[in-house]
Amino acid sequence: MLPGEIGRTYERPLHDGKAALSFLPESYKISNRIKDIGDMYCASRHLASAYAGLNDPVNTIKYYSEALIGFVELGQQQYISNSLSELGKMRMEYRQTNFKFLNNHLLEVVLNDIKSEIRLSHKPGENNRKSLNGNLPDEIAFKLWNIIKTVTLSKFSNMIRDWPEQLIQLFESAEQVLYGPSYPWLKRFQLRHFQ
Repeated sequence: MLPGEIGRTYERPLHDGKAALSFLPESYKISNRIKDIGDMYCASRHLASAYAGLNDPVNTIKYYSEALIGFVELGQQQYISNSLSELGKMRMEYRQTNFKFLNNHLLEVVLNDIKSEIRLSHKPGENNRKSLNGNLPDEIAFKLWNIIKTVTLSKFSNMIRDWPEQLIQLFESAEQVLYGPSYPWLKRFQLRHFQ
């Protein structure tokens, strides 16, 4: 669908949300009309991103929440955690904005999705420590941080109570032989925020 491709080009590489909004709503309508639900949720995500670039939290949340809920229904891994991560980028700036669409089930699916992504992307033994994240790619660490911000600032913050320990176990089980004890910052985070 040409309007969607043009809109996504303006939205992503060109970072021109205003121009993107000249095309993306048409793509959304076409996908809805022809019942291409997966593409409609992708269009929702791109609409949300365009609105985020224009500092419009109401429409950003409207379309990201629609995309997130839809991706959960369709089981589209990565898109699920991507959508909540994008919301997390704006969570600190717009703390009073209503995130009432969040619920236990939705957050559980998102947390499982990011765990799966971490398992698949964590590369022990490559010793390519380009960042503080060890062998976890920066984009995954950034996504994880945005999800943690979103969940922590919701009424469901208790859902991540055991996360520091789970992440430590995930990382250390893969790297203990290679690097020895690691991730003391994560242990300090757990002690500081969840004890």
